[in-house]
Amino acid sequence: MKMKLYVTTIMELSIILFFSLNIYCVLSLKHDQLTNYEKLYEMGMEAYKKGKWSECSSLFSSAVKDYHFYHNTLIDCRMKCYKNDTSSILFDTILEKGNCLRHCKKKLLGLRAEEETSYAIQLKFEDRNPYNYMSFCFYKDEKYKEAASAAFTYYVSHQDDERITESVHYYRGLSGIENLDFVDLERKLYQSLYIKGLNAYNVGDWEEASSLFERSLQDYFREEERCRFGCEKGFVHGMFPDFINAIADHYVAVLVCKQKCLKKLATFGMDEVKDYVLEHFNYLQYAYYQSGKFEEAFEAIANFLLFKSTDEMLNNKKYYITTLGHSPNSFKPTPAVKQYVEMWQAIDHKLDFVREHYILSSDFIAAEDSKDQDIWGNQIDTGQASRKENVAMFESIGMRLKSEGKDLNGEDRFVADSFIREDQCQTLTDLAMAKPGDDNGVKKVNISEATKLVSENEDLEMSLRLLLRAHVLMSSYVAAYFSRSGLRVADITLVCRHGGEQATKGKSLSEDCVPQEDGSCLGKDWKDRDQVTVVAYLTDNTEGTGEFYFMGHDGDVQSKVEPECGKLVGFTGESHHGVSPAWDQERCALVLTLSEYRPKAQGLDDAKKFLQKLDSNRNKGFPDSDTTDILNQFYSQGVKITQKDDELLGKERFVADDLSTPVECDQLIAIAKLGKLQGDGYRNDQSHNPVATKFVSPYTKFEVFEGLNISRSLMLAEKGRISPSSLRLLLDVSENARLLVERYLRLPRPLYFDYTHLVCRTAIPGAEGELSLSHPVHADNCVIQDDGSCIRDPLAYTQRSYSAVLYLNDDFEGGEFFFAHKNKSEQISVSPVCGRLVAFNAGEFHGVKAVTSGQRCAIAMWFTHDPNFQEVARLHASRRIDKLFKPGDKMSEQSESESQMEGAILNHEESLTDDPVSSVSEDKSDLRKPLKPDEQLTYPDMSDSSHSDAHSDSTLSDHAKGLPDDLSEKAESHDEL
Repeated sequence: MKMKLYVTTIMELSIILFFSLNIYCVLSLKHDQLTNYEKLYEMGMEAYKKGKWSECSSLFSSAVKDYHFYHNTLIDCRMKCYKNDTSSILFDTILEKGNCLRHCKKKLLGLRAEEETSYAIQLKFEDRNPYNYMSFCFYKDEKYKEAASAAFTYYVSHQDDERITESVHYYRGLSGIENLDFVDLERKLYQSLYIKGLNAYNVGDWEEASSLFERSLQDYFREEERCRFGCEKGFVHGMFPDFINAIADHYVAVLVCKQKCLKKLATFGMDEVKDYVLEHFNYLQYAYYQSGKFEEAFEAIANFLLFKSTDEMLNNKKYYITTLGHSPNSFKPTPAVKQYVEMWQAIDHKLDFVREHYILSSDFIAAEDSKDQDIWGNQIDTGQASRKENVAMFESIGMRLKSEGKDLNGEDRFVADSFIREDQCQTLTDLAMAKPGDDNGVKKVNISEATKLVSENEDLEMSLRLLLRAHVLMSSYVAAYFSRSGLRVADITLVCRHGGEQATKGKSLSEDCVPQEDGSCLGKDWKDRDQVTVVAYLTDNTEGTGEFYFMGHDGDVQSKVEPECGKLVGFTGESHHGVSPAWDQERCALVLTLSEYRPKAQGLDDAKKFLQKLDSNRNKGFPDSDTTDILNQFYSQGVKITQKDDELLGKERFVADDLSTPVECDQLIAIAKLGKLQGDGYRNDQSHNPVATKFVSPYTKFEVFEGLNISRSLMLAEKGRISPSSLRLLLDVSENARLLVERYLRLPRPLYFDYTHLVCRTAIPGAEGELSLSHPVHADNCVIQDDGSCIRDPLAYTQRSYSAVLYLNDDFEGGEFFFAHKNKSEQISVSPVCGRLVAFNAGEFHGVKAVTSGQRCAIAMWFTHDPNFQEVARLHASRRIDKLFKPGDKMSEQSESESQMEGAILNHEESLTDDPVSSVSEDKSDLRKPLKPDEQLTYPDMSDSSHSDAHSDSTLSDHAKGLPDDLSEKAESHDEL
């Protein structure tokens, strides 16, 4: 009986224990699921949708913490188990290391050791998306400091999101919120150290700068190592490859991921610091020199030369050896840096092989791909330059070859971008939309039809001019890429397809039809043609519809391209293609067909003659009114010519005063403060260190440079961000300047706007830039040479004929405009004052002195005699501005000025200073409350950057920091960023 009772008790205890263990497992599983950042993110979204703000912010915060915990744990385990470089793991150690890794993960992560999270969720966390929602939840929960930090963390990598920019502006205006509350919660230590190092370097604190750069570099190496280990993750093959292919494909994915670490870690906010590690040694060698630490400088120079052998650094080394008498043996790199460089050389060598020769499962292989190769698959002396080199010259005007050949799973194919700007895309689209569509909603306009449309509607004249310019550039690019100088343009067609329901109305396409870019229908029984086709997209279709696709002879899709304004796709007749329907919007493109055998496109010569006749008639009738009468009208309104040619020591130069009133100057400055973008117009800056230069003047580190152009002004007016009368004022004041230049100089031909830029330059407090130039000596339509000559290079905007600057204020120090001699020395200067205009021939040498205190604002204008280069954005604004005014809508000057402070467009760039929100407007007159993350206010960037004066002087030097040949110069110019 006792025995039975004991057994029963044991059975009961076993049952209880069994259920307890199961309950524990269930609870553990539930706990693990709750701490999974993907689940936490989903629960946070549910709380957000239900308005449970406290729960929402808590869940998103927990999700971010768990995301970092989970991924850091995986990396820690890999680093523990892969004691040696993982690139050299042998198969006889794989089991041992694999066992170690799995044991570590299970020990630290439990049931989560093998968990899977969706790729989409991974991207959300990498994109800082949780902070977007977290900030709003904190705001609704009235935790404003937490909201400010979360908003700023999201803002750092989304500075083009106007909604989050306004949120940061709102928090900054709240009482109790200090600048220190704006913390980038994702910023790494090395980034903070690097920024502080730059600041110390700029003020000449060499000891502090070298210490900060050393610490930044050490922490960067740690972070990069962790990033590389983070790449040792799972890989989804999506098929069932052979054993060796599975390993090779996974290995390739790991290598590519590791290489991306370099860009990922060198990106501050939205901007990448080129050659990030190399820059440290560049700064260090000079900081050491200034501190008298020559041995450390030798090591830094040797480290630099491991990465890149530049004349500047070699001269520095030579100076130490030949002038100061140091031994060449003193220049020895750090062993760790040498090992680092060798590691990346090995990775790059493998990736070069992968890019050039490794065959993926989806790759297209041509039958003729059988040439002599070395052990790495390198071609043996083909004697043919790469096609990428053929079109490298076009990079100087902003065009970039994005992909070609193998990238697109075929031969004789390429994709390039930055062909034209958004306003130019719209101008060409207007021409295509002027013609009715066919039964399938397709509108096609050839060159002859385009000429006829312009003859019936003069508003389309610029569209035809732009069409002719575009076809020349497109055909030149294609001829260079394929090395086929005999290609001629056989067809030019503008094509627009309806989106939405209209795309499906009318006649249905044949089942055998493959829609083509030129609007035709190609059957399945196609034959190869000799022609080359190039397509320039004029609209964005990035939502998965309206795609262009290459296809094989069996009809299978080989690769796809999403149309975007300015993107170029080129291919030969052997590369067959198709077009997917665009469901949501119009899909427009400019299509050229080129051939070595077909005749030149019909109507092309007629179009040129038509425009030449228009120009000839205008020139004959110019001027259409008496120049003396126009000048007298200017004089009667108070405009005075205060300096003429002889007083300015040159020809075709003059200074006029009172072209605008103080009230108008104030209003224009108010517009600039509302709509300006830091660095606007200099987006394509070729500096080696964009993070250090983007937020200051492109020519001096002592100023912040900000600008607003006509295109952005129009966009702001259409969005209600500035009043239509503000845009009208900008157009009218600048037009008065053009007219005065044209008539005072008594030019024989009309003068057109090439580009207009409202510019403000602000001195950086504490910087000592008295001896620097805000804008070095240059000319606006040629490149100055060392001998004082000036070459009419296309990079220098040779179409520009005259230039002018209208000043808006004088409450600052420095900033004088000056004309220069052929040796670039100052000839005569002009001090800015509200309403003062300086006008001159665009070939004149000139420059601008640095602003040493305060802010200098002006309207810079460039004019041309060539009507083909008219400022497209100005034409758009002139035609659309009247529609922006409401009936009876007329503002007084006072109400207009006050209204400028409403709906402020903020500077959405983060300055690299210790003040994280210094770039956000301080105006607090109208603080908008934060909107929900899904209430986006992001407007398209319509900046007209390609016409900026920043690129008119292509002789600008890089930010050299090397030692000068004569140390007595104290290397004053070598700390230039």
